[in-house]
Amino acid sequence: MRPIQNCFEISCIECYEKAISINPQNDIAWTIKGQALCSLEKYFEAIDYYDIATSINPKNDTAWTQKGVALIFSKYKDAIVCFEKAISLCMNPLSLRLKADSLFELGNKDEAQVLYLVALETGSDEKEYIQDQLQKL
Repeated sequence: MRPIQNCFEISCIECYEKAISINPQNDIAWTIKGQALCSLEKYFEAIDYYDIATSINPKNDTAWTQKGVALIFSKYKDAIVCFEKAISLCMNPLSLRLKADSLFELGNKDEAQVLYLVALETGSDEKEYIQDQLQKL
């Protein structure tokens, strides 16, 4: 573990807890607190925060993407559902790439290839990573 970063993340969590106590309808605060929990590898706890964020604002594509990221560690199919929701809200190269990664892990290589290419076409800054993944297909 990285103690300095963990201190920052714990401090960040405390700040967002305060923001949430002031305005429990602030979906961004719920989302960012979830991200801080993910960085501490508290994925299941983070998912709860993303669920609250998306119940407050179903169009919060960042919360949908981040929930998918948290789910990648245990449930690829559920992660794909989250990435699809995020993509339907905002054609984000990161969400496309993450969905492609999940499909790749599930063995759906044809679908993964299409999404990797779309991620590149929509301006992904992860060109080297995507090219490496495409070579594995």
